[in-house]
Amino acid sequence: MRTPVKIAILVLALTLVAVAASVATAITFSSTVTGKSVTQVKVVRSTLAQQFTDDGGATTATDLTGASTTVKVPAGQKALLLIRFSAATACYGGAGGGYDSCYVQVLVNGSAVAPGEVSFDNNNTNTESTQLEAHSMEWAKTVGAGTFTVQIKVRTDDSPCCVVYFDLNPWTLTVERVVR
Repeated sequence: MRTPVKIAILVLALTLVAVAASVATAITFSSTVTGKSVTQVKVVRSTLAQQFTDDGGATTATDLTGASTTVKVPAGQKALLLIRFSAATACYGGAGGGYDSCYVQVLVNGSAVAPGEVSFDNNNTNTESTQLEAHSMEWAKTVGAGTFTVQIKVRTDDSPCCVVYFDLNPWTLTVERVVR
C-alpha cells in the first residue's frame, strides 16, 4: 500500500476515534434520576426588591434574603429534591462592551447543588436597562433521610471598571420532595 493511502487511512481512523470519544463524553455527562411521587412542596416567595452589586471587586456569593426553606426526609427513605428558582431580574452596569453576568446558585446544607452556579441574567455588552425580565432555573439533588436547608445565593461579576447591579423583584423558590 502506498504511503499517502496509509496516511489517509490513519487520519480517518484517528478522526473516528476522536468522534467516538466525544460522543461517549457527551453521554457520560447526562443522567436520569426518577422518583415515585411528590410527597411535599414548599414555596417561598417575596416581593421585596433586593439589589446586589460587585461593590468594585467583591465577587462572593450572598444569601438572597428570605430565600431559604427546610425539607425533612423521613427515616428509611431517600428523596429527590427538585429545586426551582424564578425571578424578575435586571443585570446592568459593568464595563462598556463587556459581558458581565449575574449569577444564582442553590446550596443544600451549605453545599452547592448540580448544575452549580448559573448565569441567571447578563448585561448584554452593557446594553441592559433596569427593566425587569422573567428568568428561571432548576436544580436536583438526591438525598437520604434527614433535614435539609435549601438556600439561594446570588452574585455579580467582578467588572474591571464599574459596578454591576443585580436587581431581583419578585422571586419564588419552590422545593419538591419526591420519594425514590
